[in-house]
Amino acid sequence: MNWTGGAAILGGIVVLSLIGAIVSYILFLASIDMSRDAYLDRPLDIGESVRYVVSRLGTFIVASIIAVVFTVTIVLIPVAILMFVILVVDETGIGSSISRAFSVLGRRLGDVLIVILIAIVGGIILNYIPIIGGLLSACLNVVIGIAFIALYYDYKRNNP
Repeated sequence: MNWTGGAAILGGIVVLSLIGAIVSYILFLASIDMSRDAYLDRPLDIGESVRYVVSRLGTFIVASIIAVVFTVTIVLIPVAILMFVILVVDETGIGSSISRAFSVLGRRLGDVLIVILIAIVGGIILNYIPIIGGLLSACLNVVIGIAFIALYYDYKRNNP
């Protein structure tokens, strides 16, 4: 094999990886939308959830950049998670979702920390299960998403 063939294969792998990452990102956000629908007893429609995510993709990309900055600080990881939940649940902008995330965190810090602790411990344990560990970890992430949605709806109900 010459260098040109190797570069083409490497380029193809990079492109496929990028496409996979984009699809995974869209499906992650769609799962939050579908979790909200499940929580509210609405019919689940992955196509509608994907369309919703794609229609707000610019907002989600900017929110992701902000979330990366928050996660680097480690202390603000709960704010980053809540920001995405609030972006989807309230269909609001980034500024108000960050503000509301700090409010929820201020009032429900103990509950948020318990959910995050469960997510961390559960993720570690599930990743040691061969073959189906990744699938179980994805299921746990959906449950954690629903827990954050329930926590946020409870916060909204008690703090109008």
